[in-house]
Amino acid sequence: MVRILSISVLFFILSACSNQVKSTKKNNMSGTYTVVKGDSILAIANKYRMNQSELLRLNNIRDANKIYPGQVLKIKGSSKSSIKSTPIKSTPTKNTLEKNNQRITQTERNTPNASSNAASINVSASKILWKKPTLGQIVQTYNANLAGRKGIQYGGSISQNIYAAAKGTVVHASGGHPGYGQLIIIKHSANVYSTYGYLAEILVRDGQSIAQGALIGKMGQSIDKRSVLNFEIRVDGKTVNPSLYVK
Repeated sequence: MVRILSISVLFFILSACSNQVKSTKKNNMSGTYTVVKGDSILAIANKYRMNQSELLRLNNIRDANKIYPGQVLKIKGSSKSSIKSTPIKSTPTKNTLEKNNQRITQTERNTPNASSNAASINVSASKILWKKPTLGQIVQTYNANLAGRKGIQYGGSISQNIYAAAKGTVVHASGGHPGYGQLIIIKHSANVYSTYGYLAEILVRDGQSIAQGALIGKMGQSIDKRSVLNFEIRVDGKTVNPSLYVK
């Protein structure tokens, strides 16, 4: 059974399909999508610029955790084209892999208070204790009405440390996301998630329990070559302004 994220990603608005996606109709982002192992409603919704509730409603799915490999989902738009993708994985060099494995081990050792699983009940984002995920100032603010502004961006330098803003469980950690590069998603409760985009390195893995303040990655560059962290918080599938919670 495919492990599913229960909220919409990127926490985000993903741009065009990456070159790691195989399609029978090139550059067509609408139609149907065939679920493959490792997929989740959250990741699929992000990839096609949909929110989770919209994707669930379109396919008459009541439980976001119950999708399976081979299942054909309707994607917003034309129903004539068929899109089939394979899970997107980051492709670091051998040296980076070895270095990352060492850092993952070190991160696990430094997170004794991490819970084994994120809470299974809905909570308000204001009930969660949040901390800044990295050093630096906010260089781009949140604006729910503008594409690409569903979170905030912290300025910094390449390879600057990125930390978990709150404790939880890693539900997604991979690269190749259009518009977000390497991305980490952490589940904090049944309905609250945080995302960390534009990473140069990912230092955690799917399913790993994370304590608040644990090192999870390194800062990379945005599409326009700025050294930033794109940070988002989603509640019930919708983005909220992180600045209201992170102090």
